[in-house]
Amino acid sequence: MNTERCFLYSLINRYRLYNALRTMKSALITIILAVSFLPAPLRAQTGEGGGMPAPPPEPVSFPQLEVTNVQLDANKTYRAGEVITGSLQMTNPSDTHLPDLQLWIGLKVFPEGDPAGIRLGKHPVRSVFVPAGTTVTVPFSSVVPRTVPDAAAELYFSLAYPRQDPAGGTVYPITVTGPGGLLEYGRRGSDREESWIEIANITGERLDRFSVHNSPPLFVQDNETATLKFFVRNPHPEPVIVTPAVDIYQGARHPHRSKTTVSAEPHTLSAGEQKLFSISLPLSGYAPGRYRAYLSGTDQYRRLRLPEVAFTYHIGGPTAAVHALLSDREWATVGDRTSFSLFYSTALEHSEQSTLSATVDIYNHNKRHAGTAELTDLTAKPGLQLRTFSIHAGVPSESLSARITLFVDGHPVDTYITKLSSRQYKLPLIAYVERPHLVLLALGALVTALTILFVRRRRRANRS
Repeated sequence: MNTERCFLYSLINRYRLYNALRTMKSALITIILAVSFLPAPLRAQTGEGGGMPAPPPEPVSFPQLEVTNVQLDANKTYRAGEVITGSLQMTNPSDTHLPDLQLWIGLKVFPEGDPAGIRLGKHPVRSVFVPAGTTVTVPFSSVVPRTVPDAAAELYFSLAYPRQDPAGGTVYPITVTGPGGLLEYGRRGSDREESWIEIANITGERLDRFSVHNSPPLFVQDNETATLKFFVRNPHPEPVIVTPAVDIYQGARHPHRSKTTVSAEPHTLSAGEQKLFSISLPLSGYAPGRYRAYLSGTDQYRRLRLPEVAFTYHIGGPTAAVHALLSDREWATVGDRTSFSLFYSTALEHSEQSTLSATVDIYNHNKRHAGTAELTDLTAKPGLQLRTFSIHAGVPSESLSARITLFVDGHPVDTYITKLSSRQYKLPLIAYVERPHLVLLALGALVTALTILFVRRRRRANRS
């Protein structure tokens, strides 16, 4: 009886399995037929058919900070020469740490009848390191120029990477009061350009002319000449002595970068006078690359008289530049994998025909070499590029730093040094052992031996 019952149960289970397989087969056939009759684009999305053309790559962009909660220590009205102090908050929503950021503060005034406003320049406040996923509070201070007029104004805060690539910012409205005294950029007759650069060859033949205010970056060769020309007008009833000057930084304006300053001769502008000034930009003997320039002017007391105008020019030649190196770790033990994002760019006129490579060296808190990456296949295309890679730490690192060297056609063209940690982290002692697994085995063996010895002694004591 039991044998017959088992046989019956076996037949029932086989029949159930057979029906389940038939149902799965029917469902699979239905899915295949449905997908085969889908339109081509939809089949490409579901993995069937010939596929769609790949979308164009998204433009490379830097992680951005959220700048909020500006707090001033005093009221919102400030006199000429007064110090503005306060604080603001920065939030890093990305999954990478953001080192080497510079916080800049500038002032823009809006005299009556001038809705566009006048920028009075900006200055660096401090370097900032914002770890991934954190919010930091940063204090600041800035001095109101002594030549501001009575006007509504804006404090503008900008965060920038070392090459002045923007990393976020905000503005805060205030009111300023002062005697005024700013000069104006004038223009001659119907000429619409207030300031321009004339390019000429070594014989003096003019090759081109670029507006400082509205043109894209300018490309020149080191065997050419570039002359900045601009009108300055004195709208005040008293004479003003002014010395126009241009501060030039290779790559970007940065407090730790060397700058070159070229000036025009001081000139006394009488009431209502307008004068054309000329300043030759240095080209010969300067390395190829991007140069950022800032035109302004001061009087004999070094008070700002001429509002700041910024422009960019490139000296032609094979060059490339590192813009930033970001990481997802601030410390590492031996074997830990750290991911990096390298932002870089190449000059427009040579990049398509050149090979570009980089060497990235990572160091620990004691300046010991922690790892290297040889990037031999960097994209040599115009504009900003991004390359991601990873390195496994070879030594314990309570903090990390990096040195990147870019090569164009095998020749070094740029070196970039950065700290990748906001502070030094304390690692456990086991992290400094060369082969921690062997140490753990030895400790385990020692504990086992001590335990056996202890048990034997207890037994002997109990017997006696």
